[in-house]
Amino acid sequence: MTGADGTAGPAGMTGPQGPQGLPGSPGFSPTVTALLASDPQCPTGGAAVSTADGGTVRVCNGATGAPGQAGAQGQPGPQGAQGLAGLQGAQGQQGLQGPAGNPGAAGAPGDLRIYGDGSAGSRTVSNLEAWAGSGVIALNLQFQNFTVNPGATLTVPSGTVIRVAGVFQNNGTIRVLPWGGGGRFSFYDEPVRGVPGAFVLSSVIVRPPGLGIALHGQLHRGGG
Repeated sequence: MTGADGTAGPAGMTGPQGPQGLPGSPGFSPTVTALLASDPQCPTGGAAVSTADGGTVRVCNGATGAPGQAGAQGQPGPQGAQGLAGLQGAQGQQGLQGPAGNPGAAGAPGDLRIYGDGSAGSRTVSNLEAWAGSGVIALNLQFQNFTVNPGATLTVPSGTVIRVAGVFQNNGTIRVLPWGGGGRFSFYDEPVRGVPGAFVLSSVIVRPPGLGIALHGQLHRGGG
């Protein structure tokens, strides 16, 4: 009878590497081409794939799945911090000119400024008449008609303007004062030399100013 197997001995040492084998034949790479018009067509499109045995197989695309439903719109996030101000842009081109406005109200006639409005009525100077002193400022010199009769003389301060809206007739004389009689006038009389009891006579006259060119100063008069 055959006895029981004995205990396996320890593994032997690895032997030396054997010689390299011959290279294997190259693997097959399939070629993908479009289906011919004579080939059975795929409902979802496909292509012809070559096989290792020289044939071709038809590979059809899978059916397109139904589109998924759109997700719910999310809540808006918190507002971000305000950004820095941008640079000032270039000045734009000048716009078109707007339409002309309505014409304004007519101004006062120019002849009122030159000839007056006649508010003082008509005036006739028949005798001697003088508009001297500061009182002439209060007079209304806007006459409608103004007449100086023959032989009459009207004296007015320098700078007086008489405005007449109607007819102006000067048949007499209009005298214009050359200056306003304002200032201080001093007169001195020198004594007669060699005459006992001779004395100096002096006087001072102060006159109020009127219209026109003022004269101020001292006049000296020598006496015998």
